[in-house]
Amino acid sequence: MQENLATSGFAVYAFDFAGGSGYDSGKSEGEMTDMSVLTEVQNLKDALVALENQEFFDKDNLYLLGGSQGAVVSSIVAAENPEAVKGLILLYPAFSLFDDAHNRFESAEAIPETYNLMGLTVGSRYFTDIWDYNIYDKISQYDGDVRIFHGTDDDLVPIFYAERASEVFPHAVLTKLKGEGHGFSNSAQEEAAENIVNFIKETE
Repeated sequence: MQENLATSGFAVYAFDFAGGSGYDSGKSEGEMTDMSVLTEVQNLKDALVALENQEFFDKDNLYLLGGSQGAVVSSIVAAENPEAVKGLILLYPAFSLFDDAHNRFESAEAIPETYNLMGLTVGSRYFTDIWDYNIYDKISQYDGDVRIFHGTDDDLVPIFYAERASEVFPHAVLTKLKGEGHGFSNSAQEEAAENIVNFIKETE
């Protein structure tokens, strides 16, 4: 996706969250057991501060794009800085994270020190940080333009969550990608990229 946008003439800044990748492809430091949605929110805020000194950075045309948990993080940062974020682009946003925490544990006190989540070891704060967090109240505070892309066959994050988010954001458009799951095929990614490019050109 980054390459699609860059070749369309946009300045793109991509980074790994600290402790946010349990795979060899991750480049940032930090332990996954110290990572949560809220630590990644701070990471994104820090990245935006670092961008302020870059010549290519156009503060009047800042768009945040995130996928899955990164889409949740981008939504929170946009809601907390609505004047700074011109547009928000969400790919298969994992707004299910908050329900999932409560479905896994009976109470915050029952959350263990570490937990195996889909083959990756996360720490207790991954769940405790969001235990009492109302994500829909938060994202309703962002009144900028939002584009959401979600697969109709997403088994990990049912499209219901994207549908609800599209109703909560004051100005959101949801594009449903037929047959796509959590993570898009090349053709669906190209379709989303084309839509995103048009969205940015229309609103910048």
